Amino acid sequence: LAIGFLGCCGAYFLNGCLFLTYTTLMAVFIIFELTVMGLVWKQANTHELAENVSEAIRRLILKSRKGISSVEMFLDRLQHDLKCCGGHGPDDYTQLEMDASVGCFYYTANGVVTHPTGCGKAVSDFLMSKSLTIGLVCLFIILTELFAVGSAVYLYLDQRSKKATPV
Repeated sequence: LAIGFLGCCGAYFLNGCLFLTYTTLMAVFIIFELTVMGLVWKQANTHELAENVSEAIRRLILKSRKGISSVEMFLDRLQHDLKCCGGHGPDDYTQLEMDASVGCFYYTANGVVTHPTGCGKAVSDFLMSKSLTIGLVCLFIILTELFAVGSAVYLYLDQRSKKATPV
């Protein structure tokens, strides 16, 4: 937001310093975004993603033991929506000597059943199923940012040429 404000001020006041600052910061930000996208894409196709998410969820389960309601609500919602239980599976709760979260259960004709899938795998599968959409949204954002940087450079060069040309 602050970077965008610099760009707007540079355009409004035709201030070359603000244009250059905006352009430089946006270029750094775009490079950072591309790096993160590359790392995420590289890791998304591996078993490592599911393992990392499983361990993160297991740590959240340990935090929920302390009675942090926001963590409990997050875990319940995640497990209910993705139809999963625990980080690696429902055994995570047993190993931690805890009762399974409410979000782990669903009702069938035979009674209450625990979701057998671990949330690490469920989150990984969800991200893989949405990877094209996520990638296209990220690409659109980067193209928009490149257009904004290009416009700032054009305005800066146009302003410089008008100052250099005697009237």
